[in-house]
Amino acid sequence: MPLLTPHFSVNELSVTSVPGGNVPGPVEELYLLRLCELVLEPLRVLWDCPVTVTSGYRSPHVNSAVGGRPGSAHTKGQAADVAPAGLDLDEGFRRLVASGIPFDQALLESVRGSRWIHVSIPPIYSAPRRQALVTQDGVAFAPYSLAAGESQA
Repeated sequence: MPLLTPHFSVNELSVTSVPGGNVPGPVEELYLLRLCELVLEPLRVLWDCPVTVTSGYRSPHVNSAVGGRPGSAHTKGQAADVAPAGLDLDEGFRRLVASGIPFDQALLESVRGSRWIHVSIPPIYSAPRRQALVTQDGVAFAPYSLAAGESQA
């Protein structure tokens, strides 16, 4: 599949092991392009290493199968779960929050032994909230304090 930006492809942002297909439509593909341009490519520069995408676009079927929230930004092509390949995850999250990258949400998630950073962009014509949160269970989210480098739970 074609590249959206120099380091990210539609295939990379829509790969899944869930049977039944996971092909973004034209609107979702435009949002994936925007996500790459506004957040993922700048993250690669900020972190000075490749960005591993563990989950990007999810069709409603795939989102349901993996336990995603209904109406998730993933189903709109507006979110990706990522990790820096070559940088501590906590340090990567701290750098993201301290940066000027226009994310809507940045979530440092630790669920059932797995850890990742969820990043999203807002809908077109909406300002990014730059909301930074952490969770240990995927249910309860606490604000992240850049000064403390941890949640304010």
